[in-house]
Amino acid sequence: MNPWGYECIQRWDCTGIDPNRSFYENSPCEPSAAVYNLVKKLGLKWLQHTDLHETTNSDYFEFMPALASRDGMQFENTGSVPVNVKLEDAPGGAKALEMFNKVDTE
Repeated sequence: MNPWGYECIQRWDCTGIDPNRSFYENSPCEPSAAVYNLVKKLGLKWLQHTDLHETTNSDYFEFMPALASRDGMQFENTGSVPVNVKLEDAPGGAKALEMFNKVDTE
């Protein structure tokens, strides 16, 4: 969805929009809008989104400072990077894991 962001270690695209936070009607992010419109056109019901990528130090040392700079804000690193976050520990995660396992065996 965002090769420019991947290459630049940024969440947002070259226009300053975060595609991962832009799945909504009339989104200004073209790739996100295209996926949103396709799902809507096909009449699909969105059941769940599962985030399976890790949070790394790049969030605190690359993304957050750059985001603050982009928005004219002062960045203060007040958080730690979560490690070993398991799906079943997330809100609703146990049910999501149960549904995933059910689908996987069918």
